[in-house]
Amino acid sequence: MLDDPEVRRFDLNLLVALDALLEERSVSRAAVRLGLSQPAMSRALGRLRKAFGDQLLVRGQSGYVPTTRAEALIAPVRRVLRESRALLEPGSFDAATARLQFRVVTNDYCALVLLPRLVNAIRAQAPGIDIEVGRTDPNSLDQLANGEADLVLGHLPPAARTGHLVQLLFEDPFVCVLRKDHPALTGKKLTLKNYCSHPHCAADVDGSLTGEVDAALTALGESRRVAFRTPHFLAALFVVAGSDLIQTAPRSLAEELAPVTGLALVDLPLRIAPASVGQIWHERHQTDPAHAWLRAQVKQNALGTVV
Repeated sequence: MLDDPEVRRFDLNLLVALDALLEERSVSRAAVRLGLSQPAMSRALGRLRKAFGDQLLVRGQSGYVPTTRAEALIAPVRRVLRESRALLEPGSFDAATARLQFRVVTNDYCALVLLPRLVNAIRAQAPGIDIEVGRTDPNSLDQLANGEADLVLGHLPPAARTGHLVQLLFEDPFVCVLRKDHPALTGKKLTLKNYCSHPHCAADVDGSLTGEVDAALTALGESRRVAFRTPHFLAALFVVAGSDLIQTAPRSLAEELAPVTGLALVDLPLRIAPASVGQIWHERHQTDPAHAWLRAQVKQNALGTVV
């Protein structure tokens, strides 16, 4: 027990010296092995003899030989040193045999453009790992802090919270989506005037995209009417496909669903920054090998999603 007075008095570093002495059976060679001077190693041997109440090494015909007590110490000392080193080494993780579950929080946009490739990769490499997906909300980052979620995928906040780490996965430019026979279309283009004169659909989880679009319009002396507002990106695209609404949407999402919805994709007639999509995790998971593996899979399978 660590509270044993004998253990508290004993310098555990001496076990390293003892292991070297028992291996080399020479004070000088053990000193060289540990990078110590010969007098320092001799003092270590003296302390060990006092601690164990045994000579440990005695002179024989061709140098030092271990005593019976020392012979009995060889295996347990090496086991203690081996286990001590293991405590200091990063934990190991074998994806192929792992049995665990991760909870990933995201929105329907990121779920569509990121999760199919990610889940396929995980199923191929780690069939024993399960993924549970939760929907983002204003408390998503709190879920990381209290352990309810392992990873948040989505639009990166302007500033990281204390205790949270972020990694950019890709940047996704915005496009305009509307039905192909929409009256606002002039050829394959959408003018700023037509963009502003027709009602809009706004799909936005936290209001940041809506605010950014409206701020850009205000800077141009323009405005728009948002006739339908929803936090559901996928539902919004299907609503737009069957109405006269216009939506500003991430290109990757619009391109993914264009064949299904029959929507037209056109350039925005105004300038706004692309969506910065990334992964966010709590710092306590930073060195966890299983979590690091998950983050590497997310990053690897997000590459090429959007250039």
